[in-house]
Amino acid sequence: MGSKTASLILLLLLILFSVAMLVPVEYLPIDTSNDKIKHAIFFIVITLAVAFSLRTALWKVAGIVSLFAIVSEVAQHLIPYRSGNIDDLLADFSGVLVGCVLIKLGQIGRRKYGSNSK
Repeated sequence: MGSKTASLILLLLLILFSVAMLVPVEYLPIDTSNDKIKHAIFFIVITLAVAFSLRTALWKVAGIVSLFAIVSEVAQHLIPYRSGNIDDLLADFSGVLVGCVLIKLGQIGRRKYGSNSK
């Protein structure tokens, strides 16, 4: 995936997330069960998008996305009809960690097997 495509995906995800964060939960067209799994999956995707967009060191990607997770949970805590909590933040961090592991495994695979897969 090119960095322009990844940047577009990242921008769309951030817009979607920002809108979803500002809307009361009861108005969101999503099932709120398995909330922590959804948090983790979203942050896996965000981590991958940031990594492919910025093409920087993995620790910087993890730091940027983790900071975004913290800011989003604090912001939700401050919005009267939303709730940010530590369990959501831990799920976010789990997604960041899994995303970083996937990136690292991809890097190792490319080095070991080369970038040309047949």
